[in-house]
Amino acid sequence: MPSALSSAPEILNYEPITTATDLWSVGVIAYMLVTGESPFVGDDKQETYLNVSQVNVDYSSESFSRVSELAVDFIRKLLVKAPEDRPSAAECMSHPWLWQQPLSLSCDFSCGLRPVRERSCGTKWAIPPEDTEDKENVLESPHAHAKKFRLEEDGDF
Repeated sequence: MPSALSSAPEILNYEPITTATDLWSVGVIAYMLVTGESPFVGDDKQETYLNVSQVNVDYSSESFSRVSELAVDFIRKLLVKAPEDRPSAAECMSHPWLWQQPLSLSCDFSCGLRPVRERSCGTKWAIPPEDTEDKENVLESPHAHAKKFRLEEDGDF
């Protein structure tokens, strides 16, 4: 079962899953990207499930003070309890919010994601800290490996 934070109500209720279920997740991700917060996080798993099943979303918080009406409209249309009332993927792709001129991102945006990291400790979707203790299991980039190989091959080091 996916994380409760991105699960659609139909998943929690063991109802059929459709492409509308995926579009719910798009709404959750869009919410998190524009606010830096999760729309349904509760004090515990039970409260989170309740928030999802009742679609308890607060659009009036100060987190939305810098979010365009088009973005809010996009998210509102996706975070709807009844899957049949959500827009199709094609309708989402033609939403005006996705077609407006790109904006340059300020520090406010990237700094806004910090609370998500802090509140997500212990959840599956947590962003790993920059300085991890477990250096052994951290994947290296292919470029780093190739560079290391070339240095060993040259015999300079």
